[in-house]
Amino acid sequence: MPSDDSEMIEVFIGDATEQLEVLEAELLNLEDNPEDPETIKKIFRAVHTLKGSAGFVDFSDIEAFAHLYEELLSSIRDGKITINDDIMEALLTSKDIINAMINYRVGQSDYPDETKVEDMKEELKRLNSGSAEKDPEEEEEATTGGPKRELFKVAMNLRTDVFETGTDPLLLIDDLANHCKILDTTMVIKNVPVLTKINVFENYLSWNIIVECTKGREQIDDVFIFASMDNDIQIEKITDEDLSEMEDSKIGELLVQKGYIGEEEVEEAMEKHKKLGDDLVKEGKVTRKLVDSVAKRQEELRKVRRTSTLRIETDKLDRIIESVGEVVVVKSRIRELLERKGWLQLEEEATLTELDRYITQLQKDVMNTRMVPIKDTLLPFRRLVRDLSKKQGKEIEFEIKGEDTELDKTVTEKIKDPLKHMLRNSVDHGIETPEERIAAGKPKKGKLLLEASHQNGEVLIELTDDGKGIDPEKIKEKAVSKGLLEEDATLTREEALRMIFNPGFSTAKEVTDVSGRGVGMDVVMDNINTIQGDVEVHSEKGEGTEFTIHIPLTLAIIDGILVRVGTNKLIIPIQSVVSFQPLDPKSVHNVNNTTALSFRGGYIPVINLGEYMHYQAESNNMLVIVQSGNKYLALILDEVVGKYQIVIKSLEENFKKIKNFAGATVLGDGSVALILDVKTLLRNVKNVS
Repeated sequence: MPSDDSEMIEVFIGDATEQLEVLEAELLNLEDNPEDPETIKKIFRAVHTLKGSAGFVDFSDIEAFAHLYEELLSSIRDGKITINDDIMEALLTSKDIINAMINYRVGQSDYPDETKVEDMKEELKRLNSGSAEKDPEEEEEATTGGPKRELFKVAMNLRTDVFETGTDPLLLIDDLANHCKILDTTMVIKNVPVLTKINVFENYLSWNIIVECTKGREQIDDVFIFASMDNDIQIEKITDEDLSEMEDSKIGELLVQKGYIGEEEVEEAMEKHKKLGDDLVKEGKVTRKLVDSVAKRQEELRKVRRTSTLRIETDKLDRIIESVGEVVVVKSRIRELLERKGWLQLEEEATLTELDRYITQLQKDVMNTRMVPIKDTLLPFRRLVRDLSKKQGKEIEFEIKGEDTELDKTVTEKIKDPLKHMLRNSVDHGIETPEERIAAGKPKKGKLLLEASHQNGEVLIELTDDGKGIDPEKIKEKAVSKGLLEEDATLTREEALRMIFNPGFSTAKEVTDVSGRGVGMDVVMDNINTIQGDVEVHSEKGEGTEFTIHIPLTLAIIDGILVRVGTNKLIIPIQSVVSFQPLDPKSVHNVNNTTALSFRGGYIPVINLGEYMHYQAESNNMLVIVQSGNKYLALILDEVVGKYQIVIKSLEENFKKIKNFAGATVLGDGSVALILDVKTLLRNVKNVS
């Protein structure tokens, strides 16, 4: 395959993926609000784009299927067909088939079953054929002996930079001629500058076109479906009388075009004629408020400017991030070298400070290029919940909040599977059937909320349902039966709930093809841990369950506090550090056989980090208080060295997983420091409050 064809297909795949995402989101919106014309237009536009793009790269199967899809949508848009459950299923299934066809082109899946494809084609035709029986225009044609004739005036006012969008005005006019009969065309040249000031890459022309259509305004809308998004395209229905008046005034337009008279003179001569809006208001057909509103919208459209964007491969961004990370390490080495040799004087310090500022800004700018709204990860779950609830005969109100919360793209890709599994659990074993909910005194429809937010330098994703909840007593019984717990052991409520993250643990009475609450939750936890995240669970029997996922904003570069325990250097992520202070032995007490520190009106546990990690500590004269969520812990150590920017390196990829550590980094002197995993440490230390 020629390289230019490969590039075209690559562009098609990217655009098609975006259109499919829009298509699915809007189809689900349509199911909730089947009468919304704007949603129908967005769906039609997405399928229309898919069809055209597929034809451009010669994917004839996709183009043909999308054509049938588009015809059904056209009938829905024109009001010839009323949306029902069968039509919604056909629209969603058709989207899935197109998606499978595209995935096949990139080797991500097999080609969809031919029988299924052909059956859906026939289904689309069958559903669309019902519109013919109810088409009032066809009934009128049968009565009058010919198609209905309507006149429209099209004012095609294109932006000066219209050529940059790939739009050709002449092709638009040709396309319009293929849909309707053009009665008259006037090219307005009043904005064309003198020859020496013409920029050949800009458009100075606009057109006024009179057309005759036999199938209504929709024929014109099809032509300008994309051009109207960022250009001022005005379509006005007119009568034969209006056309006669325009023909009478045509000479004025011709005189202006030829330059014989000015436009002001024509306006003066036409001053006695009222505007269309004024006529409609006078006749009582519309209100003045409506006319003013349309005029305001028209003005807004004229001010629309296209946002400049650039599509870039993720691998390229990853390489830039790695390079920036190495620059951060080298910067630290330079400072370390100058300090060691005693060369760090005032001038050198000022230069390094300036370098720090520029590198920090560069790092922020590069990191921002990787930050993407989490909505692309969360919104597809609407379809998952919709299909699962229908399959199980459950009624669920699924809501997504905080979809504009930004997260590193690498992280978003790694949380899809854990979230999918947790949602399956909530639908399958969390939320009850309508009959069970009514018997329990609950609303018939269950509620499921997926919410993302920023908090303390990390992203929280909360999944909440109002279902049956998790019974801690059943968990204890199951743990004892599986040999995970002694029969006389005592567990706190939190410890009991965390048992569901043990491999193969489930309290479900039966395992379904959808999920089993607990089955695979160990995999969820493992996947979240690989991105230095954590999962908390809170549940009340009969009331519901809430899972909270803590995720770092990025996995690349973070700020951290370098501390020393004996000869060992550790990094504590700065978002986990509350404070540090010299250790005062008088402030440490024994509370219920636990070493504790008085803190904010209460007590928090204290551990000697050297003893806990089996390090050879020295002075033990510093105290660092760390936090995760609403839990605190005081760490006794030897020295707080200072604040550093660090590049996170994976322990598992380069060595092996080490308990209580989230990764490692290379310091300026070339030594390696382990990065403390505060969440895991807090969980492993007993009696943390």
